[in-house]
Amino acid sequence: MKNTVFNAFLCCFFILTIISGGVYSKEEGVFTVSGVKIDVTADSAAKARNQAFDLAQIKAFDKLVTRLIGDIDDVSYEKPQLSEISTMVKDFEVTKEKISAVRYVGEYSFRFNSKLVKKYFSKIGVEYTDVKSKPILVLPFYQVNNQNILWSGDNPWFDAWRRSDSDKGLVPMLTPIGDISDMADIKDGEALTYRQEKLERIISRYGVKEAVILIAAFVDGGVDNSKANNLTIYVYRTGGKNSEYTNSIKVKREKSEKIDDMMDRAVVETIKFLQKGWKDKTIVNANQGNKLQVRVPFRSIKEWVETKEVLKSVQAIGKIEIVSIKPRVARLNLIFNGSEQRLRLALEQADITLTTPKFQMGLGDDILVYSLYMDKYASNNENRAR
Repeated sequence: MKNTVFNAFLCCFFILTIISGGVYSKEEGVFTVSGVKIDVTADSAAKARNQAFDLAQIKAFDKLVTRLIGDIDDVSYEKPQLSEISTMVKDFEVTKEKISAVRYVGEYSFRFNSKLVKKYFSKIGVEYTDVKSKPILVLPFYQVNNQNILWSGDNPWFDAWRRSDSDKGLVPMLTPIGDISDMADIKDGEALTYRQEKLERIISRYGVKEAVILIAAFVDGGVDNSKANNLTIYVYRTGGKNSEYTNSIKVKREKSEKIDDMMDRAVVETIKFLQKGWKDKTIVNANQGNKLQVRVPFRSIKEWVETKEVLKSVQAIGKIEIVSIKPRVARLNLIFNGSEQRLRLALEQADITLTTPKFQMGLGDDILVYSLYMDKYASNNENRAR
C-alpha cells in the first residue's frame, strides 16, 4: 500500500514538472503603466490618433523610467527613440477615447517587456529597481491652530492624498477611509501619542505592515495658516514600537498658487521621498547576474504548487529552474540580479522566508544549503528547513 501511494505521489510531481516546463519566468506588474492620458489635435482624426499613440508610448516609457530609476534629471539617462520604445512594448489597451473631426483624446495602458527594458538599462549602464514593496498606510495630519488634526475640520493635506495616485508605483501608499473604526483607533491630536495596540489594529484592517505619519505644518502662516507660504512635512515611520522621525520635506508656495495645488505638489514630493528610500535599498545593475540554489520543503502538493506560483510573482527573480523534485522537498535554482540581501528583501514582500545558509557535508567540499518556504507554512517547515 505504501509503495502504491509513493508511486502515485511521484507520478503527480512528474506531471507538475512537465506542465511547468522545468523553467519559467514572469512579466512583472511593475512594468505596466496605466492612466496615460493624451490629447492631440491634427489635420484629421486619423492623424491625431496616430500621433496620440506615438506620444502615449513615449509618455508611458518616461513614467516607467521614473518608477524604476527615479528622477531622470538625477541620473545619466539616454532617452531612447520611439522606434526602440515600441520594441519594448509587449501589449497595450485603450481604456478611454473621444474622437472629433480633428481631435483625439485617449487614455492608454501599456505593458512593457521586462527583459527588453532591463536589457536597455544594461546597454546604457543605468541602475534600476523592479522590486515592489508591500503597501504602507499614510496618516496625513494637518497642523492648524497649534493642533494636529486628521479627521475633523478642514484638512487639505488629507484631501490631497485622497486625490493622488499614491496607490501606484513601487511603494503603494493607502489613504484610510476615515470611517468610525478609523476614528476610534487614531484620534485627532494623536499623531505621536497614539496607542500602539490601536495603531496595530488599523494597520491590520488595511492589510499593510506599516503606517507612516505625515504631519504637514506651515511654519510662517500664523496660528490659522492665513498667510501660509512655506510648508514642512514631518515624516515619522512606525515600523517599531514607537514612531521614529525620519526626515522633513519642505515645499514653498508658488505665487498666487491655491492651497489645494500646493498640497498636491507636496504629496508628489512626499511620494518621491518615500519611493527613493525604497529604491536605495533595492537598486541593482542589470549586469549583476546571480544564482542561488534553494531547498523548498513542503507537506503536500497544494503547498508546493502554491509556493511555486508565489515565487513566480517575485519581481527580483528573473527565472526559476527546477533542479529536482522528491516527496516533501524540491530543489530550485533562483536566477536573479543583484545581491542576496536584495533577493531576501524581495522575498519578504511576498511573505517568503529564505533561511540563513547552513553547511551540509558532501563527498567533496562542504556546501552551503539554503531553505525557502512561505511564511503561512512556517510551522510546517521551520524544523525541516534546519
